[in-house]
Amino acid sequence: MKSSAKFPHVPQRRDGENRLAREVDDILTIFTCLDENKLLDQLPRYVADGPDSMPPLRLDEGDLNGLLMMVKSWGRKLTNMH
Repeated sequence: MKSSAKFPHVPQRRDGENRLAREVDDILTIFTCLDENKLLDQLPRYVADGPDSMPPLRLDEGDLNGLLMMVKSWGRKLTNMH
């Protein structure tokens, strides 16, 4: 995106304590800067005409991971009962 707006420096973070919280803060900082400079409408938009044309998501990430871990735990407990 071409703009004369001055964006804040956002360091590249790889590891460390509270990494995810800092990354979310960085994203919000950038969105705030875009909003203040009225540049949000210049961001690219990605649209799909249906879910079949979207790339598949890994089902073992995110919210489903907790459920998957619970099912694995139950499987181990049942195996130990026999």
